[in-house]
Amino acid sequence: MRVLKIVALSLAGLIIVGAIGAYFFFKKAFTPDPNYLELTESSGAVPIQWVKSKDSDFAAMYLPIQFEGVPDTFYLQFDTGAPSTLLYKKSMLAIKERYPDQMGFLDSTSTITEQTFALGEMEVYSKQFKLYERGEKPISWDSKRKVKIGTLGADMIDKVPTVMDFDRHQCYFGKDLPDFGQEIKFHDLRFRLRKVLIPAEVAGKKRKLLHDSGSSGFELITNKRNWERLSKEGAEPEEAFKVRSWKRQLTAFNIASDKQIEFEEVTIPLQQVTYIKGTSLLQRLGTQATGLGGMIGNQIFLGKVLMLDCPNRKYALIEYPEP
Repeated sequence: MRVLKIVALSLAGLIIVGAIGAYFFFKKAFTPDPNYLELTESSGAVPIQWVKSKDSDFAAMYLPIQFEGVPDTFYLQFDTGAPSTLLYKKSMLAIKERYPDQMGFLDSTSTITEQTFALGEMEVYSKQFKLYERGEKPISWDSKRKVKIGTLGADMIDKVPTVMDFDRHQCYFGKDLPDFGQEIKFHDLRFRLRKVLIPAEVAGKKRKLLHDSGSSGFELITNKRNWERLSKEGAEPEEAFKVRSWKRQLTAFNIASDKQIEFEEVTIPLQQVTYIKGTSLLQRLGTQATGLGGMIGNQIFLGKVLMLDCPNRKYALIEYPEP
């Protein structure tokens, strides 16, 4: 009996130690870097440039930026799913080579860079933007192609209220927000570890939906079980296609849906639901740990206005009155 007690106590100890270890593992894995952004007052209206793919007219959401003294306009992909703003190393080195006196310190050994750029009327400064190495093409200075040089991450919405006007295709950052000519009703959201979790009802079930503007061309991404449950009766999956999440190649499966998502007083028909195969074990464990019911991109909000006041943990969804 004494031996059994010792074994039971040992097992209990292992479970407790394991739980503590798992807690610190997840905390380290999902805790973002410090937010080094320093911003001036407000951006005013920043035009959204949509990038198309063969599967969506709204595959990526680009915002124009400019460096002082540099005549060229560059673009950052606005990605609320990325915890921090980062710049592409090869592109930044190319800009530095062309405009050596206008750019901050940067060489081939750099992993961070101190820079300031203009986002509309707002100046965005950081003493240490991370430099990300990827296989981007060299900048063609004579081309009219939009040159993406990085990602504008959730450290922006961590600092200031943000408006994504998907009807007029504009973004606003800062306290000076546009007047929509109607009373705006704000509701609670969760904003933890720079992840935006919006409560909603999906086909009558309460869910927490992760807003990820980097998954722009999708309405709702969920697991395979929910994908099947939310599909339209008799619908067949569309042809699978490849998508890239940073350096990982994934496979996406779309299927028609006739369900709906309710965000407080705003109800949005769900036309399509997506299941993605190939995500990492860490991503799947993180989804389970946070109890997410899915991920929503920009497609679901087209024609509407999404306001994220993450500093105050509030959001609003606005519909323009019909003419």
